[in-house]
Amino acid sequence: MGASKRIILSQERILGKLLKSMGIGFGVMATILFVSDFKLIGFFVFFMIPTLGLYFMGAYQDRKYKMLGKTPLELNSNYCKKGQVTKAKIIINRKNFNKVKEIKLSCLRSHGDSSGIRIVWKTTIEPTIHFINNITLIEFDINIPKRLPESSNGFSSFSPRGKCSYEASFKFTESMEFVERTWKIPVKAI
Repeated sequence: MGASKRIILSQERILGKLLKSMGIGFGVMATILFVSDFKLIGFFVFFMIPTLGLYFMGAYQDRKYKMLGKTPLELNSNYCKKGQVTKAKIIINRKNFNKVKEIKLSCLRSHGDSSGIRIVWKTTIEPTIHFINNITLIEFDINIPKRLPESSNGFSSFSPRGKCSYEASFKFTESMEFVERTWKIPVKAI
């Protein structure tokens, strides 16, 4: 029986759309307030400033995302097993893209309160880059030590140990813009 593969989309794909949607939502609220009572011009201006700010931040993030486009990460199994090498590859629809020098892999723990996110473990991986037609494949191996915790599901943030997640990421600069891609990696014990 063949192993199932998993395709993971980058976290950055929704950030620009989310910010633009929030900006539009504030704009609709401001317009409704202003139309319902013209005396509320102060509230209209108060809501329009964050509306424009959120919308333009979202447009900027969307433009940064589109510089590289979709960058799915493919695992050779449904999840990474602790203590076992998992093959991974990132597919970039660009010819001869060689700006990625390293992949960062990290284990993060959050407690759902104001204490923030703590880095439990991190490492860097040197990828192998292949060029096939107009596509660049960035291949690397993921090896999570057995001593680390499994990744948590959505309800684990209420536990005293907090929520644990794994991320793979890379960064590069293009056209004087700092571009980053991040993927959440599912990790389980064997």
